[in-house]
Amino acid sequence: MSILLEFKKEESCEQIYSLYDRKSGLKAIIAIHNTTLGATIGGCRMMDYISENEALADVTRLAKKYDL
Repeated sequence: MSILLEFKKEESCEQIYSLYDRKSGLKAIIAIHNTTLGATIGGCRMMDYISENEALADVTRLAKKYDL
């Protein structure tokens, strides 16, 4: 099982996207925790992470905080 699928299951996220822009070198992860009540606000962080696991843990934590 891929690391994204593991985090999706463990963190109860509806969706997790991993994006990469070759030209800029930007790597991004987008997590959607829960859309049961419709659209909500969101947040964005630009950080260098030590590992993909650390980035995934932070993005899922951020997604949960924005649930209303």
